[in-house]
Amino acid sequence: MGKLNTEGKFTYHTANLNRHIDWKGAFVIGLSGTILVTGVTGPVLAGLGSAAIPNFILTTLAGFLLCLFLAELAAMFPDRTGGPPGYAYMGFMKWPKAAAHVNGATAWAYWLGWNPVIAVNMLLVVTYVNVLAKPFGVQFNPIILGTILTLVLFAVAYMGIRPGAVFSIVLAGLCILPLVVLAVAPFLFKPQLLNWNNLIPLDVLGTSIWSRVGIMLFMQYAFLTTWNSIAMEAAACYIAECKNPHRDAPIAMILEGVLGVFIYTMIPLSFLLVLGAKTIAQDPYAMFVSFVDPIFGKAGVWVVTVMLLAALLLSALNAIMGCARSLYQMSLDGQCPKIFAHCNKHNVPDFAMALNVIVNVGLMAIETPAYIMVVSNVGYVISFVPVLISYYLLRNDHPEYARPFKLPEYFKYIALGLAFLFTLVWVWGGPLWSWRYYGLGWLIMLAYIPLYLYRTRVEDRRLVDQPV
Repeated sequence: MGKLNTEGKFTYHTANLNRHIDWKGAFVIGLSGTILVTGVTGPVLAGLGSAAIPNFILTTLAGFLLCLFLAELAAMFPDRTGGPPGYAYMGFMKWPKAAAHVNGATAWAYWLGWNPVIAVNMLLVVTYVNVLAKPFGVQFNPIILGTILTLVLFAVAYMGIRPGAVFSIVLAGLCILPLVVLAVAPFLFKPQLLNWNNLIPLDVLGTSIWSRVGIMLFMQYAFLTTWNSIAMEAAACYIAECKNPHRDAPIAMILEGVLGVFIYTMIPLSFLLVLGAKTIAQDPYAMFVSFVDPIFGKAGVWVVTVMLLAALLLSALNAIMGCARSLYQMSLDGQCPKIFAHCNKHNVPDFAMALNVIVNVGLMAIETPAYIMVVSNVGYVISFVPVLISYYLLRNDHPEYARPFKLPEYFKYIALGLAFLFTLVWVWGGPLWSWRYYGLGWLIMLAYIPLYLYRTRVEDRRLVDQPV
């Protein structure tokens, strides 16, 4: 936990992880956020119809702005790991007690946001594997195969950031190209497949977007598209492991945002124009196969599906590694049990990563990826509100801090506006989903309280009570 030093300046615990990568490594591992479009696009298009396109555009622009703010913060505080939650702490330091809870609650909410990505992606992986295996009369149990694949990824992550980055580069090479190709393929190769009647007029499956039903559905699905679009921030988790973070942070974050804007807008548009909302609704999670077949044929289906499997595995690998670093920094700062700061011989937080694996095996029992996303976003979208407020506070209270990358001064007000937008989506859109899953997310969020109490009332008290 932060404290005043002899000079009256506020100090804090810094990360002590190996610096083995540069902006390219952070960017590539962070692509796991962009890849989440594979799981979100189908359910949102099926539920909103053509109104999904402005929904994706608005939330994607919000995600891009978030990347700009994080680029400045990451370059300012390159010794904070675990991504955005570590930056929330810095702005609230003038209120030490509040800062501790802001830090702990934000890190835990962020962990809840990224942790279920493993379960979502494993279920999607098995969906695509079963599509390919169906002609051969073979089908796999989602939980069993998903658990096996998760354990394999854990073994890769356990070996440290360098092997994880290398593995991620291989997977990224297989997955980013097909996403880019799919975004433009019908426009370049099969324009006759484009049906603009699927887009115009902009409505919610025949209902006006401005009607009460239309507005409610728009906000409900904004809860999912926001979960997707702000995930382009994933590269921020690894800035503390970059060799030259002052230079690497803005490069990685801005490139992540630019690519995210392209993928998050063009993928939904292409799929809607080619397939239409009604066709997508028949199987929103396997729609990639239906989309690829008329453009590239059966062989293309196999190639693209294998590449998408690589994309989903990359995203799951990041979820195992990235949110574990949030728990690691949270433990260093004194808000959760010390075991979460334990690192193995490769200097990675092994206990925190193992917890991620265990939790996700349980979450896979939900079986429907969209509902797992709802559980996840109870923590994810709200975790950025303290970060954005912290950005504003740091601009107001500490203009003297070095900022290797600096946005125009008026951006501090945009940060507050974005914080309000995320709060609105959280309090309005989230409860419109089943309370069974929204409530489960809240139960996991509230688990922060006993973890914090155990650390402060048991572990820290033992240190105070020890004889000198």
